[in-house]
Amino acid sequence: LWVNMVTDSFPALALTREPAHAGIMRERPRPRSEALVTPEHRWVIVLVSTGLAAFSLTVFYLYLKFFNSLELARTMAFTVLSVATLFYIFSLRSMKEALTSIPFFRNPLLVIAAGVGLILQVAVVYAPPLQHMFGTVALLPLDWLLVIVISIAFVALIEWIKIAFR
Repeated sequence: LWVNMVTDSFPALALTREPAHAGIMRERPRPRSEALVTPEHRWVIVLVSTGLAAFSLTVFYLYLKFFNSLELARTMAFTVLSVATLFYIFSLRSMKEALTSIPFFRNPLLVIAAGVGLILQVAVVYAPPLQHMFGTVALLPLDWLLVIVISIAFVALIEWIKIAFR
């Protein structure tokens, strides 16, 4: 519920303010008979969902195995899921343009929504009342580095998927 409310909802609302890509008016309209969610879109949804689940579950398994702490493993998986979602929302601003070709601040509301989501995720990991409510434990800087690296790797995977479907 936290991931849906904090790291999905606000950035998704901010995406509605994303400016249209250049040349959109030169594109042909989609046929009326074409479904809103095309087979290509379904594949992207399946690949992104499966990839995010695989990254989160792998982190959970490895932390549980090597650190023998269920709370730490859960916190890491939860944080990877949340932060990777906040990262990849920038990649989904356009399925036609590469992330690197879109100015970062083109949609300031998206940057703000992702920043607020990240601050709230940090609060869940460190604020004692939220730790108690969510069953999280404090992460070390090296844990956060791993979260960031995994999130960037996930964005790279999405960019590869976008290239494959172009």
